[in-house]
Amino acid sequence: MDIKRHFKKFYSLYITFIIVTYLILYSNNRRDRLLQNVRYTAGKVYEISPSVKASPVVKYRMFYNNKIFKNENVITNVKIDTSVYYLIKFDYENPGNSLIDLNKKLNISNESEIPYAGWEIVPEYLLVK
Repeated sequence: MDIKRHFKKFYSLYITFIIVTYLILYSNNRRDRLLQNVRYTAGKVYEISPSVKASPVVKYRMFYNNKIFKNENVITNVKIDTSVYYLIKFDYENPGNSLIDLNKKLNISNESEIPYAGWEIVPEYLLVK
């Protein structure tokens, strides 16, 4: 009986370790790929989901290759304006891997001003000072 209990405890710890290790490696891989394959585009926030236990989640849409991609990020205390465009950093090989920078608003009035393939370097004149 004791051996069975110890085996179950060991097995549970082993499975937990494997899952945590996978999540850490997966997260690091996404971050590394975002840094290697970086492009920039513009996007708009369309929803802010409050959370009781954690930081709120901001949902946004971004424009790349004439397609709209939706994503979300956890945010901290930042004032958000849903009527303006924000700078988004994304992996051009996997546009679903993106981060919105809510501290960088862009001087863009409509989607037609956003280049089809995004920017390799963001033009300074687009950033709101």
